[in-house]
Amino acid sequence: MAVLVDVLRLVVHKSERKGALCRRAEYVAKYKDTVRSLGGGTPGQRADSGVALPDVHADYPPAFEVAVVQNGDDIDEADYLAAKHVATQQMLRLVALKHGVRFAALSGLLLLAENTTVVAAAAHWLFRTALGTDRVVYTPEGSVLVGPVLVHQYIPVGWDSWAKILLVARSAPRLAVMARLFGTEAEIRRFNEAYDGCFEDVHAMGFLESEDGYVLQAAQARLMPYLDEGPGPRLPEKPALPMTYGQFLQRLHARQQA
Repeated sequence: MAVLVDVLRLVVHKSERKGALCRRAEYVAKYKDTVRSLGGGTPGQRADSGVALPDVHADYPPAFEVAVVQNGDDIDEADYLAAKHVATQQMLRLVALKHGVRFAALSGLLLLAENTTVVAAAAHWLFRTALGTDRVVYTPEGSVLVGPVLVHQYIPVGWDSWAKILLVARSAPRLAVMARLFGTEAEIRRFNEAYDGCFEDVHAMGFLESEDGYVLQAAQARLMPYLDEGPGPRLPEKPALPMTYGQFLQRLHARQQA
């Protein structure tokens, strides 16, 4: 999760403002279409019908086509409703919502690193194919995307919301007590605040050259309460500055006096 945040920070930082604003405008239009269709209206009609976009949607839109993907390789049919998998889905959907991008759960992802043809086909499916909302619920069996790569869930841009993400928690067995499951809006707000903290300086000119330079570690610290794994490997400590000649003489003199 922390690595994902670090990558998204870089993507948002590198996004040209005009392109990011265009992406956000596209998100707003699709969100309004979703709300109108749920109310019985016709998508694309009455664009200014009073539908308001919640503040937490598309707060950090990238100028590029982006999809947040959950790895389904470690999720099998026997435990796909386990709290840890449901919580991961909730977090990743919240991240996708914050950036105004699509969400997908795929398995067979190793092929994406080994086969450029599969990469091209998967990208075309995610970004160029007109996809509906028939895959918004996770299915453990999945359906073929390309070759052995399966799609288990797909949530298009502008469809998701906090209310829908909260509903996912009800699918996890109640015996599996896990604080990381989002069951109330207040819990989502706390995560939202922690996530916002990771993007406070994202547009700063010195973003990539900050003195701390440990962006990944900072993101982990802010999001640690929501991570399943531990804090991960520590980044190497900064080397101590060597002593000056004057400090060396002072230490030598102190030892001689001891």
